[in-house]
Amino acid sequence: KLYRWWYVLRGGGQLTEIRLIANDGRTASGIFDNIENIITTITPYTNDWNIYYTINRLNEDVRGLPQYNKIIVRPKQTCNDATITVRDYVCIDLDSVRLSGTNATEEQLEHTKKTANEVYKFLVNAGFNPSTVVFSGNGVHIYIRCAMINNEKNTQLVKRFLNALAMMFTDEHTDVDRTVFNSGRIMRLPSSYSCKGNTLDTTRPQRLCKFVKIPVEQKVNDIAYFEKIAQLYPEDQKPTRENNY
Repeated sequence: KLYRWWYVLRGGGQLTEIRLIANDGRTASGIFDNIENIITTITPYTNDWNIYYTINRLNEDVRGLPQYNKIIVRPKQTCNDATITVRDYVCIDLDSVRLSGTNATEEQLEHTKKTANEVYKFLVNAGFNPSTVVFSGNGVHIYIRCAMINNEKNTQLVKRFLNALAMMFTDEHTDVDRTVFNSGRIMRLPSSYSCKGNTLDTTRPQRLCKFVKIPVEQKVNDIAYFEKIAQLYPEDQKPTRENNY
């Protein structure tokens, strides 16, 4: 199943960081460009760690980090916004509203899936190409294909784009995450489990992250479509003598 992720979301060979986060706060990291190495190396961690990956294109210099082609627990450095060269995706993260550290109930998930369908239809009606959709375990990830240079202007664009969607679709059941605008963003790895919470509450199980929808062709969306949605979100008002109390 990881092969599907590798070819659908990583282009079959892009340099990628795998980030592992334990419930006790420990972090581990590995940087790979080969799916066979990824599968072999992360297998011992799949039962107890939450597994994530960098969704955007990494600078080739990260091959020089100690965790290249291996997992290092508590690494001195992980990939961040500065190591991204190009944004390949903008990811919309819809999460079920619940107590932090727990998994969602089926009822909570139904609300979130319904909202995700509404967001997806809204984007298609706005002119976006069909997107890849992933069930995260406690919500839905919508991956919108793009090709944006990693710079401050595009970071602010993505931030306003997500703020606009959150303004329209966040409600008491589902949160459209406003914080996932940064270029170095990591998202849950498809084919891995959400290891949050406990395994005793059968109404809140640890679920598998998996693909829901994969378009036949992942077409890059023109930046103008992101700008159109971003403009729906009001500009932050700068303090003046008139509005500064």
